[in-house]
Amino acid sequence: MEVADPDEPDEPEDLIEERTICGMRLEKTGRGCYLAYSQSRPETAYAVDINAYNGLGSCECDDFRFRRYPRWKTVRQPFDVLRCRHLRRVRTHVLDQIIKFYAKAEQQQ
Repeated sequence: MEVADPDEPDEPEDLIEERTICGMRLEKTGRGCYLAYSQSRPETAYAVDINAYNGLGSCECDDFRFRRYPRWKTVRQPFDVLRCRHLRRVRTHVLDQIIKFYAKAEQQQ
């Protein structure tokens, strides 16, 4: 059985390019790339790439660039602790899409 790409959903409701997840607006800009809008400053958006750094992800926000990313090489903590809220929300959104995709595929078997 050939499995389609979960990043390319086939249901009309999944084709919406902009979503609000836990109060944070997300806009898909490419494969694994999103704009995550600030909750405190809705006019501000940060580019999030979940594929960067071999799948660990990156974000343009100050919290990620100046506090979390510099600690990756020195701190032995779970990587989720070292991800900013924008990166965590995008990763949660993508994981939810993958789970929906595979649940649908199992139902069709």
